[in-house]
Amino acid sequence: MRFKRVHTYGIGLMMGVLLSCGAMYSRTAKEMAQGDEKAVREEYAMTGSIASAEEDSGENPSASPTPKTKESQGWHGNSPKKKYYVKSNGKRALGYTEIDGDAYFFDRKTSFCLVKKWKYVKWRGKKVKMYFGSKGKRSLDVTGKLPKSTRYLLEVNLSDNVVVAYARDGRKGYTIPAKAMICSGGMKGHRTITGNYPILRKAGRWHVLRYNSYGQYATRIRGPYLFHSVTYDRYGNHYSLQAKEYKKLGKSASHGCIRLQAKDAKWIYDNSSRCSAKLFYKKNKKIPFPAPKAVKIGKTKGGKYYDRTDPY
Repeated sequence: MRFKRVHTYGIGLMMGVLLSCGAMYSRTAKEMAQGDEKAVREEYAMTGSIASAEEDSGENPSASPTPKTKESQGWHGNSPKKKYYVKSNGKRALGYTEIDGDAYFFDRKTSFCLVKKWKYVKWRGKKVKMYFGSKGKRSLDVTGKLPKSTRYLLEVNLSDNVVVAYARDGRKGYTIPAKAMICSGGMKGHRTITGNYPILRKAGRWHVLRYNSYGQYATRIRGPYLFHSVTYDRYGNHYSLQAKEYKKLGKSASHGCIRLQAKDAKWIYDNSSRCSAKLFYKKNKKIPFPAPKAVKIGKTKGGKYYDRTDPY
């Protein structure tokens, strides 16, 4: 009888221990499951935060700052360095954008336009380097910002009567549109030559031309074909400009040469040793500038005409 009581007591004690362990195990498993679920929630929340930060970081070129309130179309900002533009669809302009005949570059992270900076932009599938000035506008003449040793390629479109000077950008080639010039190429029956001409040479400060006319700042392309100013009636006389011929700038009007305003003829003349030329016919070819226009012709009180751009 004594042994039986001890045995029963031992069995009861063992069962109590097992039940306690089971309860502890169940409680621990439940807490672990809750802890795992909490950890998953925290990990998910952290991942979501990182993803949002990546999306808002501006690394995505198409991402733009989202204003808190709807903004009206037009310019916003009270300083050149913090100026941005809202398009008609309510979104801020980003990247290279043309507005009312001018062009700007808007930073993709801040949406502010660049000021006094060079920037490579994509223009009609090409990568070109432009300078944006103190008001954020694309500069239409960057020749003064380039080294004096810079080489240029003169692209002469004889259909549109426009010359665009592209500056060499090291190994990248002629990627800097430096300036555009209005001109007059050969008229019907006197077509200007076409092709590539790697060497240009000065032909004379004043040069004798056909039909008793004269030109300033003559640069030879090949043979009798020259870049020069609009024609004059008298050699060395700045006030004998042929007004009718000057007013034809932008149209095919020469006897084969390339006529220009005096300032443009001088620029080519001064840089001729570092210029090459490519002449071609192509109607309505787009250029990375607004179409250049001639300065209004000058007239003295005595009725004599002169080129207002003449640097003499």
